[in-house]
Amino acid sequence: MELDIVATSGFEILSNFERGYGFWTNEGVPPLRRWWPSAEHYFQAGKFCDFELQEQIRLELEPGIAKHLGRTCSPLREDWDEIKGARLKQALREKFWAHPAARDVLLSIPMSTEIVFGSTVDPYFGVGPDGCGQNVMGKELQYLRSFFAQYTCRRQVLLTVAEIGEPFEPYSLCI
Repeated sequence: MELDIVATSGFEILSNFERGYGFWTNEGVPPLRRWWPSAEHYFQAGKFCDFELQEQIRLELEPGIAKHLGRTCSPLREDWDEIKGARLKQALREKFWAHPAARDVLLSIPMSTEIVFGSTVDPYFGVGPDGCGQNVMGKELQYLRSFFAQYTCRRQVLLTVAEIGEPFEPYSLCI
């Protein structure tokens, strides 16, 4: 059995574009705490090394505009093709940790059900025009469904940066 989250009512909350499901991140050295309005904002900003461009994308009001900027601005980071899967995973994981309602919808899908992102225009994240796309979004949601079924609460581990000295301070990293 499969569930197309694009075509099935009630599962819009699982989309990167769903508004109202933002989250905080701590990234960089030293860590910078930033609010991301949607998983799409976070994903698209990850295409660039330029902090100003990342901020422009992060501050857009609509996920669709963030996506447009991600597709039209340049230069893309050189390793984008290698890291985009990890960036998607991080975006979705942060969204679902921050919003129990979204996580509950994901966990309501039976483990035996294949999750499909039925986008006919996107052969990478969705099924593509011929139905033979990679369905990366659906596969990532399936992985996260198993992850959240196993790990029901978030834990933090305090890491200490040793033998570096000031200005570095110990900081916590979410796992």
